[in-house]
Amino acid sequence: MKDLKQTLDEYVKQTKFNGAVLVSVDGEIVLEQGYGYANIEHGIKNTPDTVFRIASITKQFTAASVMKLVEEGKVDLSWTIDRYFPEYRHGKKITVHHLMSNSAGIPNFNLYMDFYEILKSEQILMELINLVKDEDLLFKPGTEFYYSISGYLMLQHIIEKESGISFEAFLKKNFFDVLGMNSTGLEEPKRVIMNKAYGYKPVSNGFEVSDYVDMRIAGGGGGIYSTIKDLHLWNMSLLRSKILKSKSTDLIFTGHVKADQVNSYGYGMIIAKGDFYGSNRIRFYHTGGGSGVRSLNTYYPEEGVEMIFISNIEDRDTFNAVTDKVQEMTLKNI
Repeated sequence: MKDLKQTLDEYVKQTKFNGAVLVSVDGEIVLEQGYGYANIEHGIKNTPDTVFRIASITKQFTAASVMKLVEEGKVDLSWTIDRYFPEYRHGKKITVHHLMSNSAGIPNFNLYMDFYEILKSEQILMELINLVKDEDLLFKPGTEFYYSISGYLMLQHIIEKESGISFEAFLKKNFFDVLGMNSTGLEEPKRVIMNKAYGYKPVSNGFEVSDYVDMRIAGGGGGIYSTIKDLHLWNMSLLRSKILKSKSTDLIFTGHVKADQVNSYGYGMIIAKGDFYGSNRIRFYHTGGGSGVRSLNTYYPEEGVEMIFISNIEDRDTFNAVTDKVQEMTLKNI
């Protein structure tokens, strides 16, 4: 494993990757390293303790929270969501399961719209959900896959309604505090977050600061910040059914609806089956992207290989090239 660590580290260093990488095999960390800068202006380097936005990897935490409430008998996956959204005209057609598996057919609101008035509201979450309440469904619930942030915001509301506490308080009580994920939380505009990386985007002559986004619009669909260390704690606990019962984790890692020929969607998790790096493999993963972030959390269960990549530069091409090569090198050398 020492040779693999050196090989991976040398490769990432010679790329333009900017962020942090963690690789483990059977739970043993092989590589845990920061690359480039958390703050370019002040020359502050990324480390394994640097805090990043994780974007849509957040959905794993939302799905796990719902499953925790299922275990407590407070939520049933077969319930229709009219009990939570009585004014939503499609509520009797859509179940909690449909929301969890992105098979409800609920469209997204426009992520680039002006949220100024909504963000002044005392009910931001419901105002965001109301943006799609009058929209037609894209298909009959349960028949197809459509990736819906709106659906995951609805799940956030369900979590808060049934638990009686905020989404972040629920996460902290049931997962973050239990696992020692002390650098993980929900991003808010005025919150001071220690060791948090600035977000950047590439331009012709270098980099510029990425566009500001109030992450309250992402919430249960993409609003969490974390570190590679904390995500490693999360992965190992989730995969080993330490924070949820095995019946719950089985449902998270089961493909409930086909997204394409290779990928299916579980509960906040993508399940892929196909030829990866020269062999037929199963892969559990989720990606994330947005202003100032690219992220990938992936696990190959048959090989026991975990890989976490987070970048604070929204450079899709470099990110994809590096994550692809690191996966190939790891799987071919373990």
